[in-house]
Amino acid sequence: MVKSMKVLSGLCAALALLVVALVSPPWKTAHADEARVQIFSETYDAASTVDAAGITNVIAAPGAVLGDACVASVSVDVVDMTLTCNIQAAGLAEVRMQNESGSTADLASSTWRVFVFSQGTR
Repeated sequence: MVKSMKVLSGLCAALALLVVALVSPPWKTAHADEARVQIFSETYDAASTVDAAGITNVIAAPGAVLGDACVASVSVDVVDMTLTCNIQAAGLAEVRMQNESGSTADLASSTWRVFVFSQGTR
């Protein structure tokens, strides 16, 4: 009985640690400038792009500052093109789409989204 109580006590302690880790993960900051995600979008009709060429589109991202991280997405298949995103200046996210498909790509008009992770200087 005593041995089973110790095992149960150990399991309860381990469960309590797991719950604490899930509720307040160690990678999350505890200060007021906690990470947050802002999403900005626009409809964009990219020009026909030959292989090894690219398109740069600047999307308004009010509140974004240098040092913030961003990720871009497009609402259509980008046919083996790469997408990169960076904060170009305060309030502006720059999305670069580079054609690496081996042929000319002509995307339909689509929604371009930018997910900005606020981490820069405020």
